[in-house]
Amino acid sequence: MRHRKNYLALYYPEGFCIRLSPDIAVFPKDADGMEVITKSKENLSVFTHEYWYYLMNCTTLSRYRDLSLLINILSLFTHTLDKKGFSSGVSELDDTQMSTLSNLVQTYNCFNGDTEPRATDNYNGIKIKGLKTLNHKISFLQHEIDYETIHLLLSNSDDFRFYFHVGNIAIEESLAYNIEKCIYPDADAPFFPYYNCNLLFDHYLDDYSNLTLLKVLTIALLSSNPAKSLIQILQDLSENDHEDYLKTIVKKTRDNYINKSDLIIADIDNLLTVYKDRGMPYYAIKYLKDLVIKAIALRKVDPLFELKPFEDNAFSKSELMKLFRAIPPCDVIQEFEGNNHELEKDSIFTFNFEKPSWNESKYQVSEFLRSLHCQFEYILNHLDLPKSAFCKSEEIKYDCECPYFTTCNLKSRIDEPEICKNEPWAHFHKQEKKCWYSSGVAGSLGTIEFI
Repeated sequence: MRHRKNYLALYYPEGFCIRLSPDIAVFPKDADGMEVITKSKENLSVFTHEYWYYLMNCTTLSRYRDLSLLINILSLFTHTLDKKGFSSGVSELDDTQMSTLSNLVQTYNCFNGDTEPRATDNYNGIKIKGLKTLNHKISFLQHEIDYETIHLLLSNSDDFRFYFHVGNIAIEESLAYNIEKCIYPDADAPFFPYYNCNLLFDHYLDDYSNLTLLKVLTIALLSSNPAKSLIQILQDLSENDHEDYLKTIVKKTRDNYINKSDLIIADIDNLLTVYKDRGMPYYAIKYLKDLVIKAIALRKVDPLFELKPFEDNAFSKSELMKLFRAIPPCDVIQEFEGNNHELEKDSIFTFNFEKPSWNESKYQVSEFLRSLHCQFEYILNHLDLPKSAFCKSEEIKYDCECPYFTTCNLKSRIDEPEICKNEPWAHFHKQEKKCWYSSGVAGSLGTIEFI
């Protein structure tokens, strides 16, 4: 189930979309994308922080894997849907499917780890007291694999001890925040999840440059087990010359990524097979394949191509602009002050996506991605993660607002806003011309087999 905390800025990792609150007013209503972003270092830093999640989403092994996991969860979800797009929960799933769903959710949690400690909210005087490695046998895409998770034993100023599970999220959050500080050194953030990797670096290394931190975190995310790789790299760095060791590990990372590139493309092709004849989400996956191919080409030349704007521990705005052109930013929803029920209160800013040669439709790439975003929101709003189960649509009693609710002016949004806000899938069988959410629902109907 989707419950989001208050935020200043937000990236939907399964939606390829950035959301900025009114407190982070990067874009005025009549903004011209890049020009506005670069007017203020603070705005540029916040935008780049969120963009970095998108970049990792499109270019790292860990996030390719998460996409496959979510689509396998979708394949089970399709078995619970009626022709109108309503879910019957888990009543339509047999024991094997229930077991598979539980394995998929546990695997997703295993890879991603914690965002903040659950045992305390006192983060003063946080210190590492120890480290525990747990070995898991987990099922991933119909394969049994061994996976190690890293759990830090921490203490606070009250000498209260607790564990923190380091996973993809903690590493990405630390990386994005340290990128933000390279651009705007006065940037501030809560200790968790943004400083936890700095804590690890301080624990293992007497001295290190910011560029070293950025490189190590990026290399970790390019591995199949980011947390385990991060700890191993830090242990090795503590015993070796940093510069020499980093040259060696960067080369290994490049070779490993190239060796796995054929498998990555094959996985994306499998996703395309799954999505064939499923409308707009199919074309979103097709665009993501283009991005993956581009990322592989860039990493073959320079495994850490995205860090060029921060070489020599200095920030180059011109190099960052080159990166934005190489991997165009995703959509940005800029929120403005006002009543959320007001039509088009907020604005969507789309960066110049070149129209791919395969796209002969009247739609833009950004519209395909919005449909995929809505499809994933549709699944996740029905997914009870603690119980590893799907909820019945009719029993969902919380806010399931369409992610584009505050940007929309469609007739269904005008006539029945309560549906858009609480059960947007209910518009599917009513609309002749489908909105982005309904097109995501349409792409989910009819059972999908596992990849």
